Amino acid sequence: MRFVFLFVWVSFLVYSVFLAPNEDSGVLKDLFTLNDPDPLLVSVFSMLGVWPFIYTLLLTDMDRDEVPAWPFAFSSFVIGAFGLLPYFILRRGKRRQTRRLSQSVQNALFKPGVIVTLFLLSAFLVGYGFIFGDLKVYQEAFRTSNFVHVMSVDFLILTGLSMYVIDLHEKETNQQKRGRFWYGALPIFGPLLYLGQVMRRR
Repeated sequence: MRFVFLFVWVSFLVYSVFLAPNEDSGVLKDLFTLNDPDPLLVSVFSMLGVWPFIYTLLLTDMDRDEVPAWPFAFSSFVIGAFGLLPYFILRRGKRRQTRRLSQSVQNALFKPGVIVTLFLLSAFLVGYGFIFGDLKVYQEAFRTSNFVHVMSVDFLILTGLSMYVIDLHEKETNQQKRGRFWYGALPIFGPLLYLGQVMRRR
């Protein structure tokens, strides 16, 4: 699997630099300055900020590998899958006896309120984007803007990766109920539902 992740990471990097549109068309500036960007663009861009929270919860809960997971999880807040994929390339599969994070920090992260907040925020973003957004505007931005193109591919990679991470989380945390990797097929909401189930059993 390490070679698969290496291939995906290198391919994504090469694609983003050499094959994705090399223009910006002003979309990035509009998003950061809130200069009347299309709501669908705002929605997808904002949900890319939800993914790192999900991966931080999943990875820190099973952070017993010799290679620490938390630096890669935190880097995904800035560079998405670019920062996350190297962890799965470097991890050795050798477990420590204890987690890296203290129990108090773990308890602070794993609270139902965290999951509910992320779920409601994501639902709002999806509703806002699809009700008020224009799919044609997004398609044109995807075709012409490097930023929109790369962030869209990044979103898809994070979605696919979540299926593997959920399966890994079940294995690493010795859960009795297994085979719920398919939750990751539903972007954002599937992993949040999975995390909600994990919290209810604690």
